Amino acid sequence: MVENVRKGLKIKSTFTKVGWDNIMKGLKAEFKWPFATEQLRNKMNKLWKEYKSFRSLLETTGFGWDANIRTATAEDSVWEFVIQGKKDWAKYRRNGLPWWPKLLEILSDSSAHGDRGLSQATALTPMSTNLEIDDDDCQDTDNDDSDACTGTPK
Repeated sequence: MVENVRKGLKIKSTFTKVGWDNIMKGLKAEFKWPFATEQLRNKMNKLWKEYKSFRSLLETTGFGWDANIRTATAEDSVWEFVIQGKKDWAKYRRNGLPWWPKLLEILSDSSAHGDRGLSQATALTPMSTNLEIDDDDCQDTDNDDSDACTGTPK
């Protein structure tokens, strides 16, 4: 799915016919088994549910994303409080959602209206308690040193 998103074979909330064909061919090659359209639709619906649930968790005050261990982070007291109200979030406490960055890439731009107005650009950089800064990504486009990359997140 990620490859097809990067190739531009996704329009709004779904893939193009070519995109779906590529996904089906890739799954058949990987698993040596043809998947039915209904199976893919069900899997996509489950991915949407996971995406929305985990995104809501990360948007809750006190939560962050640790990219190194690929999980949501929060103090124990915060976890205890939110799990009382949302029992289905308990599964994220231990295991997180390891494929969260991929889900962001696949699903984030197609739900801008339902995700509190967040665009794909803002969604691709989830909150983190442990960001890694790549100095190669820092570019100073003008001569003013005040805007130079310091290597720390803003």
